[in-house]
Amino acid sequence: VNALGNGILRFGSNITIDRMIGSASGNYDIGSPTSLPVFWIDGANVTFNGNGAIVPYGTLKITAGTLTCQAGQGGIVIRESGLILVEGGNINARMIRTSVTAVTHRGTYIQNDGVVTLTGNNGSEQGFYAVFSLPYNENVFKMSGGELNITRANAIGSITPFGGFMVGSNPLNSEVTGGTINISTSGNFNFDITSRAALWNLNIIKASAGSGAVRINPITWSYNGSVSTQVTVPAYPLVVQGNLSVQSSGLSATLIANGNNVTCAGDFTLQSGASFIPGTNTLTFN
Repeated sequence: VNALGNGILRFGSNITIDRMIGSASGNYDIGSPTSLPVFWIDGANVTFNGNGAIVPYGTLKITAGTLTCQAGQGGIVIRESGLILVEGGNINARMIRTSVTAVTHRGTYIQNDGVVTLTGNNGSEQGFYAVFSLPYNENVFKMSGGELNITRANAIGSITPFGGFMVGSNPLNSEVTGGTINISTSGNFNFDITSRAALWNLNIIKASAGSGAVRINPITWSYNGSVSTQVTVPAYPLVVQGNLSVQSSGLSATLIANGNNVTCAGDFTLQSGASFIPGTNTLTFN
């Protein structure tokens, strides 16, 4: 479904949309390669009901209200130069990733406020993408506020079984001045993180009992799920410009650095019972 031509479609308060696609079949495309509209949720409650994904070629913008994307892939897929712009409200989806099309991806994720929750329970594409995937140099990642909550709730496929948070953006394409990222492990499922972008506040949480740990690791992925197209984003040093917390509220979380350097500009809190396993790394406070 190519939902829009050009222009801005704004959904204000007191509006509820529980079927973005009438037939519940396929993707909901916001635009096309030749049209870049804005789909703006400004107080409405919108639910994706298709068996595919929400695919912004143009802009998916939320300033208030809710967007629920748990049907089908449960994914918001940034295609080509698409933009996800979060300035308020709540997004609940299974994953955010780039597209399977073999084109140059310059897609952008910007969060200035609001809450984005990724439940990490996609049963197919999560086998070859991380739950949050911006793997290309050309991708843009900017965060100045709000909360980004990410869980990996399965370990499927042989390419990216533990991929959690992957940002490979060129440093010129990333800007982080605020915001909080909460990474939660579920059961026995590990959560791998690699980010070329510095982060602001980062909390490591164990959501349910099990051996799952957050690990700074390379992440191998494939744009179309084929072993022949898989590439690896290396394990970048973890740089936290605000506070880093490994928590034990109820259950004790674990952060494994695997010998990769960690830098923290604010407070590094290791709560009682939680674990930080550095390996042969350097931990820097600056």
